[in-house]
Amino acid sequence: MRHKLVILTTRFGTNFSGGAKATCEVFSRIQNQFESITVLGTEIGNHQIKNVKFIKTNYWIDALFKIMRLKDDCTIFYGDFYNAFLLGVAQAPFVFTYHDNWPELSKLNTKSYFQNLFFNTVYTYIFKKAKALVAVSNFKRINLIQYEEKLHFISNGFSRGNQECIKEHKSRQVLMVGNIDERKYNLAIKLFDLLKVHDGISIDIYGHIVNKDLAKKLKSYPFVEIKGFVENVPYSAYKLLLHTSFSESFGLVFYESIYNETPVLTFNTGGAPEIISTENGRMVDAFNIKDMYRVLKEMLANPFKANSQTVDSYSWDRASSNYLKLFQYVD
Repeated sequence: MRHKLVILTTRFGTNFSGGAKATCEVFSRIQNQFESITVLGTEIGNHQIKNVKFIKTNYWIDALFKIMRLKDDCTIFYGDFYNAFLLGVAQAPFVFTYHDNWPELSKLNTKSYFQNLFFNTVYTYIFKKAKALVAVSNFKRINLIQYEEKLHFISNGFSRGNQECIKEHKSRQVLMVGNIDERKYNLAIKLFDLLKVHDGISIDIYGHIVNKDLAKKLKSYPFVEIKGFVENVPYSAYKLLLHTSFSESFGLVFYESIYNETPVLTFNTGGAPEIISTENGRMVDAFNIKDMYRVLKEMLANPFKANSQTVDSYSWDRASSNYLKLFQYVD
């Protein structure tokens, strides 16, 4: 008997965050294994799941009542966001994938330090209540090792675009990819303060604007252009992907960039060491802005193509297959 699947999330679509994209990519490939798929969330975007039923939720108590109404012996639940604590409250059987960046973000600023008190409590509750828990990187797997009896490691895949579709192959300088928020771009401001116009470095930023004040500050640099969100980022057109995120549990943009032979420059944080090597990019010590400035100029002065074969083993098909086995195991 095929089960009904209910996905509890916030924004559901490939045009939102990396975690949201991962959920869509995984379940689009195994959608036919479920009798039906229902999504509870705040907004729905681009996806490839046929006949999905979307139920909008406006606040937690509303979502909780809807979860309770959907519970039956044939339904299994999936969560990818901290609101999955509602699945625990409802005593619904659920699988949870941990995409978030706590407790690492507690060191970002004072606000994040206090936010972590909340997130640590909520996520600990989710981890305890989940039937199965998925880590998307070895970095996160080690952090969650106390839940080893229910913990599974399933790395993400990535979107494999056409490397030859960009005629201006490697004609542009630097791109950055990711929604504009404090986690991803606070350290970019410090780096940009070191850059001079005569360095001849131009930087294009792709992603939704989450923090308008931060976006305004980024725009103030004459060598920076904000391109906004695009579904298919033209990695092949650039010599380098610059990544200044304070923490990154997994790096979809790393995979995509390397596949398109564009090397990555990033801090040695989170799951980056699992992906980045001298064959496909460079890492600098965490938050060493001066070192990143130096290596950035070196990589542009001596460009090279990333070895796309270093990410060959990462695929959404493999990830989806592993998730399907996990759901069968949970059943």
